[in-house]
Amino acid sequence: EVPKAMLASLPRQYDVSRGEEMVQIVPDTLAARTVLRSVTDPAIRKDVFNRSREENPAVAQKLVELLEVRRELADHRGYKSWAHYSRRDSVLVHHFPEKEDAVQDLLRDTWDALAPGIKGELEGLAKIKNQAGLQGALEPWDVEFLIQQQRRLLLPNVTEDAIPYFTFGNILRAVQELLMKVFNVALVHAEPHESEVWHGAVYKFVLRPPEATEDSSADLGVLYLDPFRSASKMVSAAQFTVRGSKILADGSRQVPRTALVMGLPPSLDAPLSTAEALTVLHELGHTVHSLLSKTALQHVSGTRGTVDFVEFPSHLFEHFLFEPEFMCAHAIDPKTQKPIPEQLLHDIQHRRKLVGHIEMSNTLLHSLVDHSLYVKPLQSSTIAGMQSAVDASYASLSKDHDLTGAYGNHRLVDFLSPPVPSKFDHLVHYSGTYFCYLLDKALSCHVWDRTFKGDPYNKQAGDRLRNFLELGSSEPRLGAILELTGESAPPGSPVPLEALLQDCRAQDSG
Repeated sequence: EVPKAMLASLPRQYDVSRGEEMVQIVPDTLAARTVLRSVTDPAIRKDVFNRSREENPAVAQKLVELLEVRRELADHRGYKSWAHYSRRDSVLVHHFPEKEDAVQDLLRDTWDALAPGIKGELEGLAKIKNQAGLQGALEPWDVEFLIQQQRRLLLPNVTEDAIPYFTFGNILRAVQELLMKVFNVALVHAEPHESEVWHGAVYKFVLRPPEATEDSSADLGVLYLDPFRSASKMVSAAQFTVRGSKILADGSRQVPRTALVMGLPPSLDAPLSTAEALTVLHELGHTVHSLLSKTALQHVSGTRGTVDFVEFPSHLFEHFLFEPEFMCAHAIDPKTQKPIPEQLLHDIQHRRKLVGHIEMSNTLLHSLVDHSLYVKPLQSSTIAGMQSAVDASYASLSKDHDLTGAYGNHRLVDFLSPPVPSKFDHLVHYSGTYFCYLLDKALSCHVWDRTFKGDPYNKQAGDRLRNFLELGSSEPRLGAILELTGESAPPGSPVPLEALLQDCRAQDSG
């Protein structure tokens, strides 16, 4: 059930008609998500679920207006749609020059590949419901609850809670060793100059050749690290370019500088959850891309490029978290000084993949909604017109695995937590490019599977990756990403999905 501490913090009011005190649950909050995952009463879960699916009318109307303004802007700029404008440099679009809609094709192909696994996972949840003696067919408001039951049943000793082995200090030390062994560079702590940093809790690190760790003239890149949460921070995790790499007038190179700002617990030894640990590695992937850049022009340094290209290194770095040779040597409990047991690392990963296809479908559906609202104008500039466009995208995605087809008493899509447009913030910021998360997850799985999997310090693969990162975003090609495997990838070669599917499958613990 809902933790007592959380209940105590929620607002209450006395219901005269019932003669009892009621707790107020606000939709789309941690408390609401906890109810969906923990409360056994299906009526309560249904009420919270349905309220979470409701649009915010004021925000939805503003979103409709934004869609219309962006459509007009795209038209003035000579583009067929805002999506065509925002994807003008997309590596996916340029890799398939003959395709009318490469993004739609990616979404359809990925959905067709995921659908059998999704249906299998939903069937597994329905069995758990029956075995638990819960009445009726599987309902959409059962999914989160039954996923938690399944995880408790199969892996009772593994939770989402922070664990002492995952700390920011441990992950940073692991990445420092990775940089040394794979890229032959050292990330060393340095004292900032007076007024160089904005707060006393900000660390300065410099990237240098291993033979010149004390030589400031040999700096390859500078990192300002602001990792801990504070009341004044507006972001949870983001990398900001301070200065890009470029060739100066005298022929020397401007050293790139970047800032990594996060909202972690305020200690290098504070336990992190698995989600937080993955976020740290994701952002460090962006950081390394920026620091290793050796571009002639600052406008293409590091992550200054098309989003479906620059999200690849960050997704690749996430894979290192579950690589035993990489993590077990560094994931050490600060109190006991014991390393994380390899079995526990395996079980944490296994827990995340019990419904891996369902969870990947969440990324796909967010990508699909983002695509559908920006690739062509709404039939009517109203909230109803916006919802109609979303529903049409579900219906037209695939003939073989219909998202809107009946699954029990509902549509299949209703079980997969599709986004509510007015609550999907990325529609504002990504505007037709959210597919990058799906694409780069697939690409990172493919490259990882053929390079660093089981061999995290693969020097040959590391040399290819360093050369790739040194180019920053100056030569963005999907083929360049695929060629990190050592194989050629001419334009038009397919986006590989098998490694992504394998990554979604739960492996037996043992």
